[in-house]
Amino acid sequence: MVESRIQKRTKRRLFCALVSEDERHEGILMNLTSEGLFVLTQAEIPPGTQLQLEVPGAQEVPEMTLRAIVVRQRLIPDESSQLMVKGLGLQILQAPDAYYELVEPKKRS
Repeated sequence: MVESRIQKRTKRRLFCALVSEDERHEGILMNLTSEGLFVLTQAEIPPGTQLQLEVPGAQEVPEMTLRAIVVRQRLIPDESSQLMVKGLGLQILQAPDAYYELVEPKKRS
């Protein structure tokens, strides 16, 4: 069965920390939607694990914390080299309004 994506992904690259129990890992948020996102990370966190994503404030992005659950682990090709990089597909459980503003910025007239 082919998986189809209904939601448009917003491509961003934001540093973050993944916090699960007593473990903390670094990552980069990418491909954001209102329901989920992808994080480039070397962390191996099994599907079903709930975690917090801590995003430090940077430029137009305010500091924020999201709650999410791991839905898949993936290896993807790195566009800048011939290496494969690890990542996690996450489903958002709770996020501040600032996150949704990143996904769908309000149109200014």
